[in-house]
Amino acid sequence: MDAVADYLGAAASDILFLGLNWPESEQLSVDTAVDVHVESARLWVDSVTERLEVWTKRARQIANALDRPARLN
Repeated sequence: MDAVADYLGAAASDILFLGLNWPESEQLSVDTAVDVHVESARLWVDSVTERLEVWTKRARQIANALDRPARLN
């Protein structure tokens, strides 16, 4: 589970890093439809990264819960 949490955390980090390189919507004002699609993609990416962060936290909690009995023995 620790490996799963690491992969999920890395995926969220990578997505957020790539998001830094997206052009701002004001710079794209060539076409309103493009602006709408870019903003929609930004919102979707935000949603995905939020879910990845939640799943990362849950995976870490599960890993800690699985390790707890081993530490008690």
